[in-house]
Amino acid sequence: MKKTFNYTILAITLSLAFASCTSDDSSSSVPIVVIDPNNPNNPNNPTNPENPTNPETPTNKLLGKWKKVSISDESGANLQLHDHECATAFDYIQFFGDGTFKDISYTDGCIAEIDEQGTYNLNGNILSFFVTDEGNTNTVQVKVISVTNTTLKVLVQEVGIIMNFELI
Repeated sequence: MKKTFNYTILAITLSLAFASCTSDDSSSSVPIVVIDPNNPNNPNNPTNPENPTNPETPTNKLLGKWKKVSISDESGANLQLHDHECATAFDYIQFFGDGTFKDISYTDGCIAEIDEQGTYNLNGNILSFFVTDEGNTNTVQVKVISVTNTTLKVLVQEVGIIMNFELI
């Protein structure tokens, strides 16, 4: 069965439906910092002393695998814990240094499935996801409330929920 962008958003918001897909024909996004850990001379590598990018920027803190934990309302009250179908693996979203992401879910048979993949952009505290489906680029935006070395909280403004993640 073909999965659509709206299904991904449904999975990302932990089974709460919302549709905020819009076509995005512009390319006015801010570039993502690419880090090549194998090349300390890479000007984008935070270990290079000439790199003007602070390695503690939110973009760099997004990099990695984020386990889907729960959703809460804007007051912080937990509404629902994420139901991981596989007892030995967690559903997650992964952000890569090249500006791409993958949203991974595990079936009850513990088989990984890519729910969605595409590119992302962090501009201030607005995290945008861009997914191309049948030639159309769909965009979804969420507001990053906080990102630390271990937790990520984003607000899905259209439905007033906060999605909570933990770095794995």
